[in-house]
Amino acid sequence: MNIALFGGTFDPIHLGHIAVARAAMADPRFHLDQVRFVPAELPPFKQNEHITPFDQRFAMIALALQEAAEPRFVASRMEAPVAGRAAAPNYSIQTVRRFKASLKPEDKLFFIAGIDAFQDIAKWREPDALLRECRFIAVSRPGYSMGNALAALPASFMELRANIFLLESVHADISSTRIREAIHAGAPLNALVPNSVADYILQHGLYH
Repeated sequence: MNIALFGGTFDPIHLGHIAVARAAMADPRFHLDQVRFVPAELPPFKQNEHITPFDQRFAMIALALQEAAEPRFVASRMEAPVAGRAAAPNYSIQTVRRFKASLKPEDKLFFIAGIDAFQDIAKWREPDALLRECRFIAVSRPGYSMGNALAALPASFMELRANIFLLESVHADISSTRIREAIHAGAPLNALVPNSVADYILQHGLYH
């Protein structure tokens, strides 16, 4: 099997995330059999930010994927909080290694990340090991290119560039900031998030 881990905060999941997963699934370079959405309990670079509780973010992912009606999209609790344990940062290398332990030797593992996040990969935990453990799908944004992605790599990592792919076919300019702005303005959310997620946000009074 070819599987992609789609990690992130997903606070909240939005239509841009779904578009990325669909584009990766459709890309003939990857032949993906599954995309797993892996919300982080505590993203390393957001330890000092307010984050919606994990279970609410996971519930919104489950609703979004049900609405997407794509059986190859799976919501994962790999980075869920552990009862009795203080919250700890979720490092991608740890998640990838844990997941790879369940795969067969012939399985291929991909990791989906926005190119803006990928540009900071040198600051990630064990970035060289991460690039060896899986193939990276860097999702482009307006104004970014493969040159941007490769420029983010330290010179010592250049031999790993064959493990990096740029996904350019996504044009959904949606962010959690835009969603919060829409909520504060009382604007409809249906062009930004799945309908079921919009209902969940309103029912639970999130992001006000």
